[in-house]
Order: sequence, then structure tokens, then C-alpha cells
Amino acid sequence: MNHIKYLLFFLPSIFSGCMFSPVTDSTRFYTMGMKTTVEANGQNHAIPIGISKILIPSYLDKPQIITLISDNEIIQDEFNRWAEPIEECILRVLRDRINQKCDQVKIVIFPFDKHIDIDYKIKIRIHDFIPNETDKTVTLSSFWRMTDKNHNIIAKKNSIIVANYQIDQQENKYLNMIAGMEQAIVQLSFDISEAINAIIFKK
Repeated sequence: MNHIKYLLFFLPSIFSGCMFSPVTDSTRFYTMGMKTTVEANGQNHAIPIGISKILIPSYLDKPQIITLISDNEIIQDEFNRWAEPIEECILRVLRDRINQKCDQVKIVIFPFDKHIDIDYKIKIRIHDFIPNETDKTVTLSSFWRMTDKNHNIIAKKNSIIVANYQIDQQENKYLNMIAGMEQAIVQLSFDISEAINAIIFKK
């Protein structure tokens, strides 16, 4: 009987210890464009070009990373998330890469500094941008256009870019997926850079 009394005495302590034991958060966070270090264009006569707020599909505008697992099925991973809105990742990669390709240009990104008089603006609408787990590709489908101060369209393009990625069984698959996504954005930046150089600098 005494054994039962001792057990009843200690049971609340045992259960409270289970209830308040620390829970390990296994969520991982990712971003893009952090490896590239680009110094600000120091030329006094650099042409300011602004990249406006990027329009993205609502299914991408989430903290969870989205992947395509079949023709009509996507999943969102609660434990693998963006460390910031995906739009900010895209803007950073575009800014840094275009600044690399266009020597006399200073790319500024949304939101714009009101003290900068922007000569040209680039607007981008993304239609699709999702890693495909079946064929290990990332498709970036977008439309972009560049306008002058008078809102005249001086360049525009529908762009479909496909980047491949590989998954090493020893690595976190999301690292590879996001590397593929970043490579697709880099390719988009090259297309925009070519348009800037061809139209503004007649190269």
C-alpha cells in the first residue's frame, strides 16, 4: 500500500516534467543571393534603373517552400521555409547580377529611395517558379518590360527559363532546389542586362 502512495505522490511531478520538457524546433530557413558581393556603382553618372515590386503567384507568396510533385499537385513544407519573402530574394539576385553586367548602371530595387531620380523602370510578373521533384528542374516563367520616364515601353519579353538541379542523397535536397532557383534568376538577369546594354548603350 505504501508503494501505491509513493507512486501517486510522484505521478504529478513526472507528468509535469513531460509537459514542460523543451521541444526542439527542426525548421530550416533559406535565402538566395547571399554569396554574391557587389560593390555599389561609384560612378557619378551611373544611370539609375529601378526594379519595381515583383508580381508573383499567390501560391508562392508563402513562408513555406513549395515544390511540384506531380502534374497538378504541389506541397508546402512546414519545416523548410524562406527566411524572408521570396520576392526580396529575387530582387536581390537581380540587382547584384545586373550591376555586374552593366558597368554604367546603378540598379535600385523596390521600395525606392525618394531621393533617387530613376531614369528607367523594370516591371516583372512571374507566372510560374517552382522546383519539380520529378524531373529535377526549376521553370521560371515570367514577363518583364522596361519603360522610360514617360512610361514608354522600350523593351519587353516573355521569358521561360529552365534550370536543372541534382540531389545528393547525403545532402539536404532543398539546398539543391534553391540553387537551381537562383540559377534561373541569374539567367533572367542576363536577359535583362542584354536588353539594357543594347538599348541604352547601343552595345
